[in-house]
Amino acid sequence: MERKLSKNSNTIIYIYASFFTLIQIVMLLSSIIEPRIKYVLFLGFVLSLTFLKFKAFKKLDDKIKLYDIFFSILSIICALYYVINYDNILNRSLQPTNLDIVFFCITIFLILEACRRTVGPILPIIAIIALLYAFFGHHLSGIWGHRKHSLSRIVNILYMTDNGIFGTVTKVAATTVFIFMFMGAFLKKTSIGNIITDLITSLTRKFHGGSALVSVISSSLFGMISGSAASNVVTTGQFTIPMMQKDGFEPDFAAAVESVSSAGGTLTPPILGAAVFVMVEILSVPYNQIMKATIIPAIIYYVSILFMVYLTARMLNIKGHDSNINTKQIFLNNWIIFIPIIFLITFILLGYPLIHTALISTLLMIILTFLNKKVEINKKELILGLGDTGISCLSCSMACICSGIIIGVLNLTGLSVRFSEIIVNLSNINLVFALFATMIMLIVLGMGLPAVASYIIGASVAAPILISIGVPQIPAHLFIFYYSCLSSITPPVALNAYLAAGIAKSDPMKTAFIACKLCLPIFIIPYMIVFQPALLLEGSIINCIIVTSTCILGTIAIVIGIVGFIKNKISIFSRICIALIGVLLLDSNYYTDIIAIFMIMIFFAVYFINKKINMAKST
Repeated sequence: MERKLSKNSNTIIYIYASFFTLIQIVMLLSSIIEPRIKYVLFLGFVLSLTFLKFKAFKKLDDKIKLYDIFFSILSIICALYYVINYDNILNRSLQPTNLDIVFFCITIFLILEACRRTVGPILPIIAIIALLYAFFGHHLSGIWGHRKHSLSRIVNILYMTDNGIFGTVTKVAATTVFIFMFMGAFLKKTSIGNIITDLITSLTRKFHGGSALVSVISSSLFGMISGSAASNVVTTGQFTIPMMQKDGFEPDFAAAVESVSSAGGTLTPPILGAAVFVMVEILSVPYNQIMKATIIPAIIYYVSILFMVYLTARMLNIKGHDSNINTKQIFLNNWIIFIPIIFLITFILLGYPLIHTALISTLLMIILTFLNKKVEINKKELILGLGDTGISCLSCSMACICSGIIIGVLNLTGLSVRFSEIIVNLSNINLVFALFATMIMLIVLGMGLPAVASYIIGASVAAPILISIGVPQIPAHLFIFYYSCLSSITPPVALNAYLAAGIAKSDPMKTAFIACKLCLPIFIIPYMIVFQPALLLEGSIINCIIVTSTCILGTIAIVIGIVGFIKNKISIFSRICIALIGVLLLDSNYYTDIIAIFMIMIFFAVYFINKKINMAKST
């Protein structure tokens, strides 16, 4: 429900958003200001800007109403109240005053309303249910009940300590997520995105389905450095979706390819998605350790999509085209602007602080773009990157902050322990049953929630359970992270598919279902992460290579089974056999690999025998 403002109003909003961005960067670099004061001020600015930029209802006109201005000012007042009384609030956190309770209620209301405007009604509804459970859950019987909590206790947990709205998730939104949104905003303003697309186009246009391959590869590369699936769709999709339609792909399929490719960007290092920054904070592990663990799964993800797209193009006989774009010339003209990306990846791998690394990379990006005389750059547009940062971080930040309410209630009531009983009982039967139940919970939870909110809630509820039944902590969190990110293409509420469908002018629901079909092999990757530690680059190099190779071959086999095409269309029976071979190759057991290889030999023997018989009949 973002407003399309008049030129004057938009200028004022951009100046305000730019001021917010500059203040936030100063606070990030400052070691003098107390951390919670930083988060409180961040919350105040985000709330204030949200009420000015987002309207209350879709049917309303785009003018800023008096009540929006009132809510915006009230947001700043609430933040200032907390900052001015910070020392007293720390001292009386167990016994909040009546004024503390009033400001708590106002702040909660403002968060819920701002979240409704930015990310939709589902997350605020879950937060309201959580609050009602905190107040009235003691009336429930059985495992769902909890002991009665006073209003003072609830205010203490959610508002006056680091266990609620000013806890881990708000910290992540105000620090790491914000600085990478800053980087992403300037990434759009510079020419890097277009150059990446041109480079991939020059390499793939001659292949079958070349335009779709451009979409997959450019979205993966853009996603690697932007970390946002939605912005990936909107940025690269404007170019790749019309290109795919022009080459002969159906609008629904073209939109589905772009939405799936963009979703993969949030699962691809070095930046990954905003949810992974929360993961790092929860696990207290170096970011480069998580980054290393996601390299092979990301490769399998994009191998699956590339083969799915390529085989579909072969089946539909959508041929490539000669490209006039010279690959060598593009690289020679623009090699200088790849330096910030190389710097970013290198220093993240070396374990340097994320915030400083991203900030320096962004400054390098801006400076080198100006130095590259062969690229035309609009200086005014580049300056607007400050305002874009403040605006682009609103939705993700509100999702994190609102999730803080839910996490606070989980901490207060111990509700996550009750969920654990169900999954622990399933794990007594088999670990796969427990993982499957967790997957269903995450997919249902992810419907209508941003990936970061889905992950935060999933990590709070499901991760401790998976770890308690024997799943190592990084695979457990990556399992949840993957399904949270895939929720952006899972119907009935699939944000990526809806955005891509809007560009392709296709049916959003049909696009979402096609996207799910394209992603069928990918839904197995989280299970592979749990059962195949070698995919996380753990263990010997030889074992990692063997396991990775068999998993990639298995994924390709499943893709062939789904598409039903190699050189020609294949029978249903053959498709089932090939898909079964793929599943066997994905298993970590060497015996299943031997069975799969034996089945492949039989399959090819039968294929060549049939081919010779058909040739003999034709002669």
